[in-house]
Order: sequence, then C-alpha cells, then structure tokens
Amino acid sequence: MEAVMLQLRHLRVAVPLTGLALIVTACSSAGTSSDSKANANSAGAASGWTVEAEPDAKGAAVVNAINTATKTVDIPIYSIISSSGEDASFTSYLTAAKARGVNIRVMMNGGYGHASPTVAQAYLAKLKAAPGAGTVGVNYSSNNFSITHQKSIITDAADATGKPLSSDALPSTARLVVSTGNFSAGYPVSNPGPWYGARDFEMTSTNPADIALAEQTFVSDFSCAPVNVIQPPNEQATDRLIWSNGTTGPQANSSLQTPADNYPASYGFYPQDATYPSIKGNVRQMQADLINSAQSGDTLKIYNEEFTDPNSIALLLSAIGRGVKVQVTMTASTPSTPTKANATWDNQLKVAKAGGEVHLYTNGAPDTLYIHAKSIILVPNGATSATAAYAGSTNLGAGSMNFNRELGVNFNTSTGDEAALNSLNNTFNEDWSRTQNVTVWNSSSQPVPPTVALKDRIPTAATTPPAGLQDTPPAKCGSVAATAAKK
Repeated sequence: MEAVMLQLRHLRVAVPLTGLALIVTACSSAGTSSDSKANANSAGAASGWTVEAEPDAKGAAVVNAINTATKTVDIPIYSIISSSGEDASFTSYLTAAKARGVNIRVMMNGGYGHASPTVAQAYLAKLKAAPGAGTVGVNYSSNNFSITHQKSIITDAADATGKPLSSDALPSTARLVVSTGNFSAGYPVSNPGPWYGARDFEMTSTNPADIALAEQTFVSDFSCAPVNVIQPPNEQATDRLIWSNGTTGPQANSSLQTPADNYPASYGFYPQDATYPSIKGNVRQMQADLINSAQSGDTLKIYNEEFTDPNSIALLLSAIGRGVKVQVTMTASTPSTPTKANATWDNQLKVAKAGGEVHLYTNGAPDTLYIHAKSIILVPNGATSATAAYAGSTNLGAGSMNFNRELGVNFNTSTGDEAALNSLNNTFNEDWSRTQNVTVWNSSSQPVPPTVALKDRIPTAATTPPAGLQDTPPAKCGSVAATAAKK
C-alpha cells in the first residue's frame, strides 16, 4: 500500500476551503455554458477515454454511442422514468436503434423510489411497440443492492443471445459511457429540463477491457445473479473502473425491507444497513487514497449531491488540517433545524468552519445549474492542471459507497488522462467562479448552526416518494412484466 500511496502522491491534489462564509451575490450569469465552452470542456485522451460536460454537450456522448450501435444497447440506470416522467428525446434514440435492428436491454433500479410496475410496464410496451426488428427487454435490477444507482450505456458488447463478448471479440463500434447523470426528465424537479440538463459528466471508453468488464457485470445484474455471485470480482483501488458492489443483506435476509420512513434511497436500509454483510467494491479505498494523497498546498475540488459519509468527511477535515485546500461545489440543500437534521448541510458547515470553502447553488433558481455531478479532482500545489480524479455515480454517502451498485472512473496522468482531467478541472473552475445565485461558506462567514445537537443522519420521518414511484418493498429482480414484489 505504501508504494501505491507514493505513486499517487505525485498525481493527486486537494483544494483548501477557507471558511464558512455565507455570501449571496447576483453579479454574473450562472446559466449554462455556450457551445464553444462545451467543446473546450469535452476532451479526448490517449488512454481511450473522453470526458464531456453537461449540459453543455447536450448528451452527445450518450447519443453518439446509441446512434452508432449496430447490434446491442445495454443500459444499467437508476432513473430512466422519474417523477417528471420519461424524456421523449432519449426514448427516441432507443426506438431509432430498434428500427435499425439493434437489441435493447434496460435495467432500472428496483430499490427505493423505483418506477412502479404499472409505469415500468407501460415503458416496456412503448419500446416493444416501436417498429423494427430489434428486441427489447426491461428488467428491475439485482436485489443484491440497496439500489442500483449506476448510469451507463454499453453498446455492441454482447452476442445475439445476450451473452457478454470477450474483450478480443468486441467490434470497433463497441463503447462504454459512464455517466454521473440519469436519462429521465431532468432537474430541477419543479421545472424539469432535458435529461442532460444538470451539471454532469459523460465519460466514454473505447478500451476493450473496460467495455468487456462493464458488460459482464451488466449481464450478471440483469440476469439476477445470486448473492454469492458478485461482479466484478477482486477490484483494486488502482483499477480504471471504480465500483460499489452493494450488499448481500436484502436478498440474504428477505425479512428486511426498505423502511417507508426513509426516502430517498441514498441512505440505504437504515438502520439495518449497519449490520448487513457488505461487499463494498473499490470505490471507498480509491477515494480515500485520492484524498489522503493530497498534501499542503494541494487542492481537492469536489462536486457532489450528498455530503453525508462520516469517514469521507473525516478524511476531508484531516486534509484541511494538513494544509490542503478543499473546494466543494454543490446545489444547496435544506438547512438543519433544532428538530430535523440534514447531514449534508451539517457536514458542509464543518468543512467550511475547518477552513475549506463551499459554494452552494440555489436550488431551482432561474438560469442556475443544478449540480448533480459526483467527482473529486486533485490539483497539485502550484499547478493549474489536475493530475488525478474520480468521477462517476457514487455520492459521498455511506449508502452509496457501501450498499448500492455504482460505477465511476479513476483518472490519472500516469495512465494518459491529461485531456480528460483538463475537462473535469476546467468545468469545475468555471462553476467555482460563478456568483449569481451562489452562496459561499468559508471560515470567516457562515450560517449559525442549530442550538440542539443533531444526528449525523437525517432522522426517520414519514415522507412520501414522488408520484409514480414506490418506496417499499423492493421490486423483484427480473422483467418488469412480472409485477410481484420481492418476498
């Protein structure tokens, strides 16, 4: 491990957050970037990976992957039908592929907040009714996970029977797109935009090994592999693909079901999740190594939608203590009150008080980005370019890391990812510089915390998932045509 850490030290950086200032300004536009900026922040890499920033790229990576597929399109996805409904343009890419004779499989989340069988069956029927020789399958995902939160597109990586191809058998059209964003109608929920409408990243690989591994994992999850078959096996923190493998708990102990008082899904099967046997994948160690590699003067730049994992927050506070600059850009969440805790809000406050800086975008404000991306970017002391980063579906939440199916990408200059890293870093710098509808917390200015001590987690309170979505019980893995819930 020491040798690995020494290698990482030269490749990863962190940014200090200098306070907890509460400053709301309205000086410059926080609207979406121009197409010219989209091009500037869409980068290719010698490693075979490209990174595009949304909403600037208008979903080009996903659209291109689907439109160039000749045999198969496989989609593991958290949300393709949300409370805002499906996105008609995204559905049109799939029906066009079906018309070309391409076989389509969609594997949607079956955990917290999953689309109801009625909604999911209507979506399946719509795709099947579209003209074309291509076949269509829509399944709820594996019950090995609290939720399937992965967001990916895999094309031309399976044979005619749906079995994964080996890396040396993949055609030149095969692609893997790892996204931080979903494919349903977009954010904010109050006024949804297109599926690519939030700040997100789409990362595309033409590397056969990456594509084959992602497809192998998809097929395992799609086919409802038993609890003792966890794909992919033997992940390492230095791997290219960074996974959360979820937990064997829900399926191994079928008496445990998602509590109705704990929506949304990101908190896992709390409080039972603390006792579940969990096969965590490599995401926690990879992100810990990245944060720990940052030293005095380095900068860690963080996009996230959650900020709740105690271990990760502790690592960031430790980094600030040794002189690392920590910068956090997120969409603002509901403040904690004396009677209701919000762990994300509390932890943002901790980081700012410790000397980090937090920029919060007003949720739902006109011409203001919704920050949905999940990434950690390292920039070394005195440098302007990043040397290492994580980007993917995993939030800084214990449930996301420990109990979900998640997928992200490990970028590093040692693997030829300079262009991809530039795309991530340049996009963050643009968002960091915005001032309209942005609140800044740092050590010299901060909100006053509640006077009552609060838990680290959001306390249980009866809440209702959006219309058309179900909370409990988890849907049984398999075709959405089978309406029976998991027993």
